[in-house]
Amino acid sequence: MERSDELRERKKHEVREAIIRVGIELFAERGYEKTRVADVAAAVGISKSTFFEHFRWKEDLLFEESRNTARRLADVLAGRADGELTIDVLERTLSSLRNAQTDPDILRLSRLTYQVLAAEPRRQGYEPVEFAERLRPSIIAAYSSDLSAAGVTRADSGARILTGLTIGSLLEEMNLYRASVVRDLVPEDRLDPAFLRAALFANIRKVFRKLTSGNGKGVASE
Repeated sequence: MERSDELRERKKHEVREAIIRVGIELFAERGYEKTRVADVAAAVGISKSTFFEHFRWKEDLLFEESRNTARRLADVLAGRADGELTIDVLERTLSSLRNAQTDPDILRLSRLTYQVLAAEPRRQGYEPVEFAERLRPSIIAAYSSDLSAAGVTRADSGARILTGLTIGSLLEEMNLYRASVVRDLVPEDRLDPAFLRAALFANIRKVFRKLTSGNGKGVASE
């Protein structure tokens, strides 16, 4: 039998998911600016105060996916096994997240979210900045650990180089993935996600190898 605290958490999660789904659907149907928090709350069957228990602003609904991605990537970096390289963990986890998004219901909601964002240029600039800021400390720490283990002096310098390349690659992958979903390309016209990730991360691996080679250790410490 489900415990009372577990039941509360499950109900809380269900309400949160309903707010996101209904809110995105209303944004797509009526337009973001014309949809009020009160409209979303009424459609879900909750009060405005309950809405604000889950989200500070209605725009948070648009950024929930990227925030979850950032949290997930940060969590796996924090819990990675000894000896696992940061770039390997990030690429594997991102692949897993994208595979999960092939579920028809998730894909439909993602498409609506991306369409709403595309129609709201003022909202687009904030998301990548927040995504980068949420992830940057975790990625810097992870790369610094990798480089220190490889004997690189002043590993923090090299870690920041790798972090900049990585965040840029993650954002580009996200942009291209979203464009593909919004356009609903037929399979033969889609860029293979696995190929895309490998191509974007290839330069990061090259830089990592440079930093951990004999010459690279000097570059990182200059």
